[in-house]
Amino acid sequence: MGDKRLRAFGGHLFASKVFAAEVFLTEPRGPALVRQPDPDTGLALWPAPFKG
Repeated sequence: MGDKRLRAFGGHLFASKVFAAEVFLTEPRGPALVRQPDPDTGLALWPAPFKG
């Protein structure tokens, strides 16, 4: 969330009214992405485009 001065605020939003929404879908192309276990975090993550 942010304000008119473009300051960002963290937290949880439990209730609100949506005044505008947009959805954009594309067909994935290329090799299938498969989540792999990350040894640093223990999470299954999408492969990074590069390591560095």
